[in-house]
Amino acid sequence: MTLKQWVLWEKLRKSGKRKFILLYGGVIAGFTVALLVTLIIQYIEPEKYLGIRLMIYFIIFSLIGMIIANFTWNISETKFLSENPPEHRRRHHSNRKK
Repeated sequence: MTLKQWVLWEKLRKSGKRKFILLYGGVIAGFTVALLVTLIIQYIEPEKYLGIRLMIYFIIFSLIGMIIANFTWNISETKFLSENPPEHRRRHHSNRKK
């Protein structure tokens, strides 16, 4: 992780895993993908009941987004906990005297 990634994750993780998964995976990713897919399919195959189509896609893509967000959380948390802050890392080979 770079310093910027480390600092960003440090801020995000304070909100908690549940909020991260629901907000980023469920709401943001789910709605964005559902809206895009609905608009594309509406263009290809117009239908009267646009709202119902959007709701169905929102449910489907929110669930998928939450699964992906859960994996993202676990991977990022593992990296975060396994590394010291980047500015505190020491390079032992550069400090050695020859």
